[in-house]
Amino acid sequence: MRKNRLLFFVLVFGSIFPRGSVFAIEPLMLTDSSDSVNFGDYVEYLDEGEKPLGLEEVIHSTSWREPADKSLGFTPRNNGVWFRVRLNDKSSMPDWVLEFSYPLLDRIDIYQPDSNGAMRRSSAGRLLPFKAREIQDRTINVSLTPPRESEYSYIRVETESSFQVDARIYKRKTLLDRYRTDVLLYGFYFGILFIMALYNFALFVSIRDWNYFLYSGYVGIFLIYQAWHLGYAFQYLIPALPLLYKKAYYGLLGLSVLSAITFSTKFLNLYSVHRALYYAIVVLTAGVTGVALIGVFIHYTFATKVLPPMAGVLFLLTLVSSVLCIRRGYKPATYYLLAWGAFLTLAILFVLGVRGIIPFEGPVKHGMQVGSVLEVLMLSFALGYRYSLLQKQKEDAQREIAESKTRLLESVFRFVPREFLKCLGKDSLEDIQLGDAVQREMTVLFSDIRSFTTISEGMTPKENFQFLNALYRRISPLIRDHNGFIDKYIGDGIMALFPENPDDAVKTAIEMCNLLRVYNHQRLKDGYSEIRIGIGIHTGNLMLGTIGEKRRMEGTVISDAVNLASRMEGLTKYYGSVLLTTASTLLGIPGSEQYKTRKLDQVRVKGKKESVSIVEILDCEHSDMRESKLATLLDFDEAVQAYRRRDFQNATSLFQRVLEANPEDLCTQLYLTRLQNLAVTGVPKDWDAIETLALK
Repeated sequence: MRKNRLLFFVLVFGSIFPRGSVFAIEPLMLTDSSDSVNFGDYVEYLDEGEKPLGLEEVIHSTSWREPADKSLGFTPRNNGVWFRVRLNDKSSMPDWVLEFSYPLLDRIDIYQPDSNGAMRRSSAGRLLPFKAREIQDRTINVSLTPPRESEYSYIRVETESSFQVDARIYKRKTLLDRYRTDVLLYGFYFGILFIMALYNFALFVSIRDWNYFLYSGYVGIFLIYQAWHLGYAFQYLIPALPLLYKKAYYGLLGLSVLSAITFSTKFLNLYSVHRALYYAIVVLTAGVTGVALIGVFIHYTFATKVLPPMAGVLFLLTLVSSVLCIRRGYKPATYYLLAWGAFLTLAILFVLGVRGIIPFEGPVKHGMQVGSVLEVLMLSFALGYRYSLLQKQKEDAQREIAESKTRLLESVFRFVPREFLKCLGKDSLEDIQLGDAVQREMTVLFSDIRSFTTISEGMTPKENFQFLNALYRRISPLIRDHNGFIDKYIGDGIMALFPENPDDAVKTAIEMCNLLRVYNHQRLKDGYSEIRIGIGIHTGNLMLGTIGEKRRMEGTVISDAVNLASRMEGLTKYYGSVLLTTASTLLGIPGSEQYKTRKLDQVRVKGKKESVSIVEILDCEHSDMRESKLATLLDFDEAVQAYRRRDFQNATSLFQRVLEANPEDLCTQLYLTRLQNLAVTGVPKDWDAIETLALK
């Protein structure tokens, strides 16, 4: 009767107090037939809560509980979690190792009873140097000396993040064999990531598509993060820096997220597809990066709680973005969705396993690795598909443009020089289309009749046209004879282009002057006044093409080189010269020393920020003026050099000597006027000997 009452009270109090305070889980029997045993099947746990507990408090505690599941997953907490297990070694040759396969546990303290009944402590974890591990492997392991009788061993686990106490007791030989297998499997895994990163970078170098560069960067960063997460970075890279191994973890996670999102927004062209969603992702990515930095430098625990859900939301948004792209007909987004969907699904399963919500074994345990391999391979395929699709679209667009040009073909009747057609790569007038253009280096020649207004005032309109046509009838063939062509007649002026060599333009200008002297001789005989011209030449890149509209178009050239050639012609009046060119044009003429030249000035013409060096070609001058300028050339050159180095006294003396020998040298008169003005006003601080001219 008394025994029945005792049993009744035991049952009643057993139903009130937590299970472990009265009933204990069965002992873990280690036998020769067992190569490994799941630790979670035989343990009870005790959560410290807000206050750390000592071993004595833990031993006598009545708050031990049986885990709700055997995966032993825990959320972030301020202190540690205790586990106890009753071990009983029945093996003939005891050599057991307790392995924690989750490498991110900060510290593990194991208390085992020795032969005298005292508790012997062993410590392990990622906050201890790697060399302190009994078995040099990425996982955390401790040797066990289980008693022959069932006695409790106590284990305290402490870490700041969510963690999984995925522990098993192995025979040492079995564990070492498994480690060798792991090295091969994870070597294959990291090899795939490395090869894909290198492969996509090589594609970037080959085709210069920045999507490949961003993707190879993401895969490379993710590879390093996985090496950190799996413990290989601690084992091979920084074994003596456990604190760095811990602190850098969330920094690498944040960097992986940043690189993945950067690639995703670029690949999906999200800015164009949905701008509001793009900005939301950018802001959230900045938040993830900030939290990662907080985890590295300020508050690790804060990052463990905030970063994973933020990253999860971010990747969900990218999946939503891919769905929007698919709805808008962007086919590569389908492969993107499948790739990230596979990765995210397995990653979610991994997180649920870590938190103990689902069993943490098989594909779930390696979800990040399996998912990342699938994602890397599928995204690489998506990039290839995207590139081939863009190439096809480009080819279709080019074909459509060509067909459009053919449909728009119309015969036009415009006077266009054959040389103009040749420059455009056309065979006939019918081939010319509005907007045809080509860029190339040419020499531009401008010539203009001096005082044409005065000359024309004494003629009727008909006589004016007859006069100009008579002059152009003589000059135009010279341009064609020297591989040039006339772009346009500008009233009393000519603009000509020389595609092959600037020397052609100079030779044309000299022959124009020689012809004009013969023509003037005849005009004087007939009682007419002489005609004088000014010529400007410059070489540079220009755009040659057609402008207007389909019923009225014309060929033209547009470029800064054209404007500068026009300025050179205008400066012939200012300097009293017949032919002016730029020094750069003269340098482009092989054998330019055949011409008699004089370097006049360094000027900044209207519409130009940079200065140009002006050279006068004396071969176009009348013989008397040419000889006078050649006779004073040395004094003139020395005077210009003295002027530029601010030796104004010497410059004035030399210019006066030149002017005495050649009173009609207008350029020398200009220099003397400048020197007089400087003597009166003083030399400005920013004076650089470059004359700024407002002349057109």
